[in-house]
This record gives sequence, structure tokens and C-alpha cells, in this order.
Amino acid sequence: MRITTLNGTPKTLRLFAESPNHRFKMTMQQANACLLERSHARLPKALDDPGRVLLVEDDDSVRKSMVRLLNSLGVSTASYASAEALLAVGPGAGDTCVVSDLKLPGLSGLELLAELRQRGCVHPVILMTAYDSTTIRKVAEYYEVAAYLTKPLNGAALLAAIRTAIEP
Repeated sequence: MRITTLNGTPKTLRLFAESPNHRFKMTMQQANACLLERSHARLPKALDDPGRVLLVEDDDSVRKSMVRLLNSLGVSTASYASAEALLAVGPGAGDTCVVSDLKLPGLSGLELLAELRQRGCVHPVILMTAYDSTTIRKVAEYYEVAAYLTKPLNGAALLAAIRTAIEP
């Protein structure tokens, strides 16, 4: 499939299927909806009542895209750019789990986990990292993280990890 912009109307696309006789117009919004529909078809069913997931990710674009993904699947989120920002607020009664990057400025994801445990927080913690290693995996297992995910994240794997972490 080839996508080209129509002259003079940048918000309208013309999509050409394999046959050049099969043409139709579609707005950008409609095209994006089709793409989202296809990507959501690969994701597991949204969670019934996941509570609120606390997301700690220092990369703004990654954090925003993860929030959009989770919100589109019915998962309420509160996001933070650092472990210290989360600790300043602290988990609340409606929060069900923490999803944190491993490498953060200041406290790392593992240090965040240790601090949460020291404060009496028993929420499951899911760690994600782009710097996977056997040593880090073993340390994560030692600290009993609910899940250990590698980047780039797969939306289905993230949702499955959250589902598993919050199930009674």
C-alpha cells in the first residue's frame, strides 16, 4: 500500500491498493483510526478495573506514548519523570502498581523499589530497561520485581505484565 498526499490538502490522503482502479480518499484522522484499530487488535483485552498505574520514565516522548497507550486501553495512569518525583507524592490508595524505567537520573528503578519497600509500600513494581543483562535480571529477581521488560516495549507484554501484577 502506498500513501500520497493530495495536492493542496495536506490533511487528506489517497490510498492506493494493489489495483490502481481501487482508490478512495480518507482523512488523516480516519487513517490514524484504522492504524490504531489494527495495532489494538494485537493487544490483549483491556483490564476491567486496573486502578491507577504509576509510570516512572525519564524520556518525555516514551513516557507520553506509554501514557497514551495505557489510557487507550482503559488503564488510568499517573506519570513521573523521576523516582524522586514519585516519592515526593507517594503511592495512593487507588494505585495498583508501579512501572519504572531501570536507568533514571537520580535514583534508579531498583533504588526506587527499595525506597518504596522501606516506606511500607507493597505495590508490585514492573521494571523496564533498554540495557538488558544477566546481572541486572538476577538483581531484579532478587528484589522480587513483578516483571522485567526490555525496550523497545511491546504493548501486549506491558499490559500482560500489569494484569499479572495486579491480579489477586
